[in-house]
Amino acid sequence: MKNIIENMAKLVSKIILRIFLIILFFFIILAITKINKNVLAFAETVEALGNSNTDNNENKFFKILEENQNQINNKYITASMQSSNQYPQNWLNEFNKKIIELQLIFPNDMYWNHMGEKSSNPHENNNMYSVTEIPCNHNEYGERYCNAYYGKSDDVYPYEATSVQCRGFASLLSDLVFGEDAPVRVFENYDELRIGDQARIDGDYHSVFIIDKTDEYVIVAECNEDLKSCKISWGRKIMREDMERVVCY
Repeated sequence: MKNIIENMAKLVSKIILRIFLIILFFFIILAITKINKNVLAFAETVEALGNSNTDNNENKFFKILEENQNQINNKYITASMQSSNQYPQNWLNEFNKKIIELQLIFPNDMYWNHMGEKSSNPHENNNMYSVTEIPCNHNEYGERYCNAYYGKSDDVYPYEATSVQCRGFASLLSDLVFGEDAPVRVFENYDELRIGDQARIDGDYHSVFIIDKTDEYVIVAECNEDLKSCKISWGRKIMREDMERVVCY
């Protein structure tokens, strides 16, 4: 009788152990699948790198890039590799390649406008690649010579005239990097902020494009920080405390 009880106990223990292992295996598979989905969702936005425009705009982009390649000596500002484990493999390398191209298309200290050219409707994408050496004069001309870009970001921030000046520039950079069909979500948490996000700062009054991030600060690309000239800037540092409770996407 004693042997029967011992054998039954061993059998029950084996059954319980196998059930536990099966459940554990199931949760491991579930966790791996979830991680892979998250990485894939982020990596999918990178697949469109350089393929985000219509044929005409894409041709224009690379034509300008080729023309500027040997003419502009930029001090390139790119994302550091300190947080590379937060991103899919090689993602930051591809991001930085695109950022260098964009700094050639939109050089630091130039102006994202079409001053000196024929005035056009600022609420169209006609001048999205126009860069000049002449600052805007918003007091005299308003938005008449400012550039504009209406892209994917308008799906989450669809207010009139937001895609002129700083807002349009940040939106244009985002679409040129990730493509016009990349998923968009809105949040207000610094810890969720990632390289490549856009942010509305200064009381929802100015837009920037995040090109690097640490626990203490972000580095941004932007246009029209002074609210009057449409000046292009790469590399401004904004401290974490100034980014808290900021709208990001």
